[in-house]
Amino acid sequence: MKSKYIRQITAPFLAFLCGFGFALDLPGADTPIKSASLPPEIQKSLVLYFDFNGEPLDGKVADRSGHGNDGLLVNVAFNKDGHQGGAAKFALNDSYITVPNNEDLNPRQVTLAAWIKTSYSDKVWRRIFDKCYSKGFALSEGGDQKQWHHQGMLEWETGVVANSLSPQRLDDGQWHHVAATYDGMDAKIYLDGWTVGKPGHKTGEIHHTDYDLTIGSNRSNPDGAFGEIGASFNGLMDDVMMFNRALSEDEIQTLFRAQGGALADQVAQPAPGADSQNKPTATDRLKQVKALFDQGLINKEEYDKKVKEIHSHPTGNGKKALA
Repeated sequence: MKSKYIRQITAPFLAFLCGFGFALDLPGADTPIKSASLPPEIQKSLVLYFDFNGEPLDGKVADRSGHGNDGLLVNVAFNKDGHQGGAAKFALNDSYITVPNNEDLNPRQVTLAAWIKTSYSDKVWRRIFDKCYSKGFALSEGGDQKQWHHQGMLEWETGVVANSLSPQRLDDGQWHHVAATYDGMDAKIYLDGWTVGKPGHKTGEIHHTDYDLTIGSNRSNPDGAFGEIGASFNGLMDDVMMFNRALSEDEIQTLFRAQGGALADQVAQPAPGADSQNKPTATDRLKQVKALFDQGLINKEEYDKKVKEIHSHPTGNGKKALA
């Protein structure tokens, strides 16, 4: 009898709240996120949102955008200490989230956004988002190979324009908000709310591809010569989002603030006189190895070996210490 009265009271009360425009975020795989701090025009463009605020069920992470783009986790762990709430923890290899291909994931213009945290970089391009860089789009932590020295930097490729690259490194073990946009003419990247690097320019739409969307690895066209087969992001991700248009810088900053970011006056630029190729110093590499050891990603023997190699080649010449 008691539960009957509760239902009789609760239903009209919920209707009353909804009638006054309150957004109720009730649990459920398809429940869209309604945030009072995000303008409606930003929310309505959202086609994928993984907030990682609860442990995945049956190996799946629920899409909170309301579009049903749930992700299948492969060797991805849940970490309760994310940027806000939980986070997804990706391993060094064979660790990713795959989202089945559909029209939502093939927008002609796009914004990708996520909070990331990693202490790791090497010569391999490690994907944050992947839908085939040469045809669709890909957002990556850059690598270092032949004439390309992009290690630890944010790289954005659309298949339409030449790549955009951040001059800042991301492998500092801190949380960073990264975003990439393409509006049909300009390809831009954002770090902690600010546009960075030089935009790519070319008129055209992003091409439709039949590849699934992959978070954390290149599953569309990995290049064995660059060590990309099986390579994963190796770090934490939180609040992974995709929009079906290019958000403006003001909108990127609104999103950044809404998710707990504190906007600085401007993103710091590389120090004057820094290596023009932005290669890691010996100190940087030692910090990376120490972080790997602390996270349990390498054992003591591997740690000692890498430290010895770094001291033997402090300028990075010779054998790659973190390869």
